[in-house]
Amino acid sequence: MLDASAAVFGLRIEEPEEEKRPDHDTFFLWPCNVQLWSLWWRIQTQWVVDDGRKSGLNYESVIKYLKEVVRIRPRKMPEVFCCLQAMERAAIDEWDKQRAERQETQTRS
Repeated sequence: MLDASAAVFGLRIEEPEEEKRPDHDTFFLWPCNVQLWSLWWRIQTQWVVDDGRKSGLNYESVIKYLKEVVRIRPRKMPEVFCCLQAMERAAIDEWDKQRAERQETQTRS
């Protein structure tokens, strides 16, 4: 199915040889996303921590950083902030998943 979909665009999907497959910790970032990814890592000091858990970003601090340090243009701010919120949500969801797996493992032990 995937091969047929790719063929519509003139593409062919090739599986890498076993020894050339990246491990699960390897990821690839599209060049157009490098700047936002870099920004994501620079705001990692802005998490709100409740009961030892990161519960969300401190939006006031993040917005101030975006305006004063990064100097994001006002018309670009909603797009950038929305992308950061998506990464925030994904991070929190993953941490919740990992926490649940740890608790399940501890319960079984």
